[in-house]
Amino acid sequence: MSGERSNKQIIILGVRCVVLAVVLVKTLMGGGSSTPIQAVQTNLPAAAMTAADVPAAANARVGSVFQKVDVDLDQLLQEIKVVDFDYAKEHTDRDPTLPLVGDSMALRVRAARLAATQDTDDLIMAASRKVVTGIMWDVNRPLAVVDNEVVTVGFEFEDTIVVKAIERDHVVLGLSGQEQDVVRELKEQ
Repeated sequence: MSGERSNKQIIILGVRCVVLAVVLVKTLMGGGSSTPIQAVQTNLPAAAMTAADVPAAANARVGSVFQKVDVDLDQLLQEIKVVDFDYAKEHTDRDPTLPLVGDSMALRVRAARLAATQDTDDLIMAASRKVVTGIMWDVNRPLAVVDNEVVTVGFEFEDTIVVKAIERDHVVLGLSGQEQDVVRELKEQ
């Protein structure tokens, strides 16, 4: 049974090769009617094309769009305007791994504006609201999940709250540049 099946497949493959060879020979030798192709490219119906339209249609296909455009390079160069730009003034330090758009960026911008006006009591209140949902304890490099962010020791949140220490069951948060600490216990789930 499999012998008959393979014989049929070989015959079908042979027929396909012959058909492909015929199509390639006709295409390369210029055989067949080219009027419908030229009619489509010249937007004329095939019945409306005459023998005089065929060379015109062939010439219309060959040209390049860039050869038909007249560009005055001198005028373009004169229209270039120099813009004063001071990179040091416009440059902002940021972590390139953080997205430029989305909720996290809006929070960071808002927190940066509020950081200048917030007092210590507001920052301590914000630190006490942080939720610790996970701790991966390692003596050399512990990690914690605080407010759905993976943090390490020294990580600074957008509201100038710093992770001072990560222990087995709690995280010590502090205010940047101050000695007050807030201990947040690991939340059981």
